[in-house]
Amino acid sequence: MIISVDRCFSSSANLALSRGDDSSYHVNASYILLKYEQKLSNCLALVKTTWEQILELTDASYFYLDVNIVHIIQGQSLLTSSEDYHFIENCMQNEILFPIVTDRQQRLGIFRRLSVIPYLIPSLYIFIEDTKHVEPSVKIMKRLLPSRFKEFVRQAFERLHTSQTQIMKQRSETMFRLFSHSAKECFQVAYQQLWLFAMRRFPEMTCIQSRKNAERSMKVITSEAEE
Repeated sequence: MIISVDRCFSSSANLALSRGDDSSYHVNASYILLKYEQKLSNCLALVKTTWEQILELTDASYFYLDVNIVHIIQGQSLLTSSEDYHFIENCMQNEILFPIVTDRQQRLGIFRRLSVIPYLIPSLYIFIEDTKHVEPSVKIMKRLLPSRFKEFVRQAFERLHTSQTQIMKQRSETMFRLFSHSAKECFQVAYQQLWLFAMRRFPEMTCIQSRKNAERSMKVITSEAEE
């Protein structure tokens, strides 16, 4: 399933949607994470379906994209932000976006589809940047599971869940209250609390830095060495 999502992107789209920032290395690293958390696979699929919606996908439509177009559009929300709406509208009118699309109706169609997306427009670059902070937490969560498990992380925890209908729900670092609900809801709360704890405390629980921080440290070391 993970590989099939990747193969849905042409090489030109992959380069554009990742802004060309060493995409092959980072995308491959992100696929390692996908093995362990289905939610990340869903996020990657959302990138693909969103851009298919914008472009009304045809065999040639990904060639309308370039790095600059994705850089401008990613993270915008035209439906919820009037500032984003007018900014992208101006870019379309001045042919900063999709300059090779010359048909007026086709350009209006692209803008109309951009304007109804009900979330921040994603890209592979945003996906990759977000996963950099998840990797250490994934490694911590794996340590709670039997070795050599083959499922996604969530599926493995669901298999181990004891179906209790009461659980202590954390309200702050020191406050908890009893939560009574269905076994499914209790599992969801427990699973989220494990993730949140791992994300808050991973510097104390592992020597691994998030890849974003590790890359920043490497740049500092390289800069100092050059001096």
